Amino acid sequence: MWARLSGVLVLLVLVAAGQTEAACDCTDTTCLQHLTLASNNIIRFTSGAVSNLPQLQTLMLTNNRISFILASVPLQTLTLSSNEISYIYSGAFTNPQLQTLTLSNNEIDYINNGAFSNITQLQNLILSSNEITYIESDAFSNLTQLQNMILTMNKISYINSGAFANLPQVKSLILSVNEITYIETEVFADLPQLQNLTLSENEISFINPAAFANLLQLQNLFLTSNNITYINPGAFANLTQLQQLNVRSNRITFIEPGAFANLPTKLQCKGRNIKTGPLRLKDIKSGTFICTDTDASTASTFHAPMFLLSVALLLKFLLM
Repeated sequence: MWARLSGVLVLLVLVAAGQTEAACDCTDTTCLQHLTLASNNIIRFTSGAVSNLPQLQTLMLTNNRISFILASVPLQTLTLSSNEISYIYSGAFTNPQLQTLTLSNNEIDYINNGAFSNITQLQNLILSSNEITYIESDAFSNLTQLQNMILTMNKISYINSGAFANLPQVKSLILSVNEITYIETEVFADLPQLQNLTLSENEISFINPAAFANLLQLQNLFLTSNNITYINPGAFANLTQLQQLNVRSNRITFIEPGAFANLPTKLQCKGRNIKTGPLRLKDIKSGTFICTDTDASTASTFHAPMFLLSVALLLKFLLM
């Protein structure tokens, strides 16, 4: 065990192999703010384990054997990646101060209705690398402050209408590397502040008209490496703020006239072997189809600031 107390910053790292119960009974740790219990054999975590740490802000329980959670500790950051969590009970998290919750690389296959309803200040939710197959309506209810959600590398095949209800502040949503085949009409309509949407590396073959309705703030849309063969009129209707549309590595052979109606006039599209109506596309390289806002000062394949933030968050929490 190693502990250091230095004014406001207090860090305690416990990595003793073989520990099976999370407990901190030290009498001199009332100012402890950051606690790491990574790479142990902890099998159960409850609030009482750290109840005597009133100043605790960050708790990292990465790479343990936790399967049960009941956490009401007043934390700001809770990391539970690489455990054995398969189900999140309603009321499992009852901490209204929590801002970042990481549950990546577990065995979660289902998100119960209202599972996160008691952590109303949450801003970042990372659920990557799980076994999630389905998102129920109101699964994320009451997360009115949520800004970034990462659901990449799951087994999601269908997104129910209302799955993202009551998420008025979400700016970045990553759903890449799943098994989504179809985008329901207005499935993202409850995300009015969404700026970056990533649906790459799924099995999407068809984009429903008005699939992206109400996304008036959307700036970057990534649909790379899917099975899209056809883009119909209205697929990208009203995306007036769009700066980048990336549909590379699909099977697009035909684009209906009007498919890009109402998009920004400076948005340029390039592609290869694509037949369209009045829209003329210039070949760039095999297998690519990219639209980029030429007015965007940082225009490039992956230029979006919020998209980079989301990827950075993913990498940060996967490596914890």
